[in-house]
Amino acid sequence: RDDTLRARLGIAPDTVLFAFAGRLVGWKGMGVALKALSEPTMRDTNAKLLIVGDGPQKPELQQLAQSLGLNGHVLFHDPVPHDALPTLYGAVDVGVFPSIGDEAFGITIAEAMSCGKPVVASYVGGIPEVVGNEGTAGLLVGPADPKALALAMRELTLDPARRAIMGNAARSRIEREFTWQASALRISE
Repeated sequence: RDDTLRARLGIAPDTVLFAFAGRLVGWKGMGVALKALSEPTMRDTNAKLLIVGDGPQKPELQQLAQSLGLNGHVLFHDPVPHDALPTLYGAVDVGVFPSIGDEAFGITIAEAMSCGKPVVASYVGGIPEVVGNEGTAGLLVGPADPKALALAMRELTLDPARRAIMGNAARSRIEREFTWQASALRISE
C-alpha cells in the first residue's frame, strides 16, 4: 500500500479507503455508494470513499455527499490517466462499484482487481463474471441497495486480514481468467 500517496490525499494509515474510478454517470451507482457510506452500519467505522473521475453526475454527487453529512468522508479527485490507475489503486484498500445498470463486463472492476484490491460490486450484468460468485475476490450485492452495500463495506472495513486474502485472490482471478491468452483460449474452444 502506498502510504505516501495516502498522506497526500489526507488519508490516515488506519482509515479504510474505498475507491471508484470511472465516468460519473447515473448508471454507475455512485449515489448508492454515498448513501451506503451514510448508513448507520457505516457511521462508526473509520472508512472514506475516494471518487476518481468526471462526468455529468459529479455536481449532483457532490451535493448529495454534502446533504448526507459526508464532508470529510468523501474525496472527489479529478480523472487520472489510465497508466496512473495502478499507482492510485496502490493507495486504496477496496474498490467499490455499485452499478445500477447492465454493464457488459466491468473493465474498471477488473483494473482494481488486477492491482490486488478486493471489490464490492453490484450483482448485475456481466459484473459477477468478473468478480466471481464465490465471494473470494469480492462481495456482490443487489443493485440500488445502499443497506446491502453498507453491510458489505462494513464487513471488509472491519476485517483487514480478509481484505488481504481477497485482494490476492482478486489479482489471481484476473491473471487466470482475463489475460489475452485466457480470452483467446475461451473463444477458440
